[in-house]
Amino acid sequence: MSKVEVRKLEIEEIPLSLSSVLMEVVRLLRSSAEQKGLALHVAPLPSSVPDRICSDPTRIYQVLSNLLVNAIKFTHRGKIEIALSSRCVGQDCFIDMRVKDTGIGISQENLQRLFAPFSQADNSLSRRFGGTGLGLALSRSLCDLMGGDLVLESTEEGAGSTFLATIKANLQSLREPRDHGSQGSKSLQSEEEKYLFGIRVLLAEDSPDNQVLIKRFLTAEGALVEIARNGLEAFDMALKQDFHIVLMDIQMPVLDGYSATQRLRRVGYDKPIIALTAHALKEEQERSLGAGCNEHLTKPINRQLLISVIGKFVFQR
Repeated sequence: MSKVEVRKLEIEEIPLSLSSVLMEVVRLLRSSAEQKGLALHVAPLPSSVPDRICSDPTRIYQVLSNLLVNAIKFTHRGKIEIALSSRCVGQDCFIDMRVKDTGIGISQENLQRLFAPFSQADNSLSRRFGGTGLGLALSRSLCDLMGGDLVLESTEEGAGSTFLATIKANLQSLREPRDHGSQGSKSLQSEEEKYLFGIRVLLAEDSPDNQVLIKRFLTAEGALVEIARNGLEAFDMALKQDFHIVLMDIQMPVLDGYSATQRLRRVGYDKPIIALTAHALKEEQERSLGAGCNEHLTKPINRQLLISVIGKFVFQR
């Protein structure tokens, strides 16, 4: 959020499939809806909506997942619907993404602070449902950076709400011929030329957002990534499968990253383990190394540094 406020957050413009991003969000959150007995319905992509656009798939994922998480959180019965549509304004094409729920709705007196950072529509909601009140504010800022906006399209107390997230679709880049004389172009690389081609990575991370973000970083460089959602899963997977390197989040449920790393080292596991944590203090770094990690990287993860560190430990072996 701090990066957004000082306009330091970079938005990528790379080719993506809207339907693939949408399905990835739904796949990760469907079980949460089903646990509450909610139906999660995704409308078919209309033929008028371009599936292939140039934008930032990670930020689109964040916006959609924030809206879906809120819809699931504040809906006790009924359904949640997601639908995409498109519209043209002059030469510009915009993608509209609607998330409609049958939840508690929002009262008129609480609408004015709905998108304020660290604020929920009603303070009692924090006590009842948890959360930081950052999701909508951050999502609106991300939509703004992608040339669009996020608005509450409709709401009724006790009957639900509909949020409309809009992004500007860049179609021109898909039509333009590529410069085959550009030596540094990543898009011209064959799979075999990618820096981490064939490297098998175990990512131990419980946050769905971080799972998607880090996996995108690595698969774009040719790596093969498997995900463990807690330290115990990471311990089992590391011993049963042949990975080149383990990325170990420190704060995880069931078994934390320190304990998982210590267990692996005790049974003779000698592959590189990189700690991922939000803590940058020297004491935390020393604790990671003391637990058996080879390196300590802080979040938010720097893409180039992560790739460089993986290469350093994998290719020197």
